[in-house]
Amino acid sequence: MKRWIWVAVVLLLGGACKKSDMAKAKKRIREQAQWEAVWILGQKPDSVQTPRPRLRFDFANALCAGNGGCNTYQAILHITEKDLSISNLTAFKALCGQPRDGMEAAFFNALSRTSKARAKGDDLELLEANGNTLLVLTPALW
Repeated sequence: MKRWIWVAVVLLLGGACKKSDMAKAKKRIREQAQWEAVWILGQKPDSVQTPRPRLRFDFANALCAGNGGCNTYQAILHITEKDLSISNLTAFKALCGQPRDGMEAAFFNALSRTSKARAKGDDLELLEANGNTLLVLTPALW
């Protein structure tokens, strides 16, 4: 019996840690609404040749928007106590050429796969459901 109680406590604490990560991320997003991508699906955007993708969270309207490096975009923001997801991403379709088009496609792909967020220092990480990091965002000034 004691063993089962111990297992239940460990599982509850594990869930509390995940909630804590999301709570910290939500707090960080509310403190800093504007972000710049510094890592996208394992790649660092080349900010010398192209502008880095940017993201702005709008909690009041449940939206996020910004610039993917070439095109402006807007999407619906879904945020709960445990999850953060982005859906219905729409973007203007200007042809910008490489490397902008490739970086922007990777950025939009990462946004659409996001299901969680985690604050890490000053940065914000957007994660897949399995915990893999999709994007690392740093505070941006617009």
